[in-house]
Amino acid sequence: MSCHGELDPLRDVGAIAPAIVAGLSGLDPEQLDRWRADGLLPASVINDDPDREEFGDPPWYYSWNDHHRVLAAAKLLELGLPEPDLPDALARLDAACPQWVVALPIRLLEDALPKEVDPHRFWAERWHEGPLGRLYTFGDSIEMIPGRCDAEPTIRQRRIDTAMLAREHRTQSVNTLAHTYWLPQYAVRRAIEFERALRSFEQIHAPAAG
Repeated sequence: MSCHGELDPLRDVGAIAPAIVAGLSGLDPEQLDRWRADGLLPASVINDDPDREEFGDPPWYYSWNDHHRVLAAAKLLELGLPEPDLPDALARLDAACPQWVVALPIRLLEDALPKEVDPHRFWAERWHEGPLGRLYTFGDSIEMIPGRCDAEPTIRQRRIDTAMLAREHRTQSVNTLAHTYWLPQYAVRRAIEFERALRSFEQIHAPAAG
């Protein structure tokens, strides 16, 4: 069951849309799709529902673990790992511990990561940023939790997703939304700001009109 009560089997399994994964990782959506196609960072949830395709939904979604692998890969690049070395680094981490995305002893991390990357900094920063990735600064008001609202970004401790608030803000004021959903105005503003930041890469890489 989704946040708004309608049945949605695809997202009920915690599938995260590519646009959300790209926005939270700070990766170019085309680069993310290339990595998926190459098998480097797969999106393991398939949208094979023709009814959903009619509405323009993407054919691939990322599981919770897929999402964290992407965030980890983005962090490795941020810390200085050259992109050509990324496949080997991920393969070594996989070999060291299949569940390294969730928990990995620092000793195994030191052995698996190449010398360009400080393993302590890598793990500390990824742990601190959590599922919001580069947008972790919105963590005062926004959260992502598997099993809650399809694992999509929501207002903290409330089952109200940020995308819905941003859509409704096109026709309703912050004050109206806050009153309707019993939310502080600050939380509504943060949700709208979060969605703008999340979609920034879509706007940057959108095809030019005409």
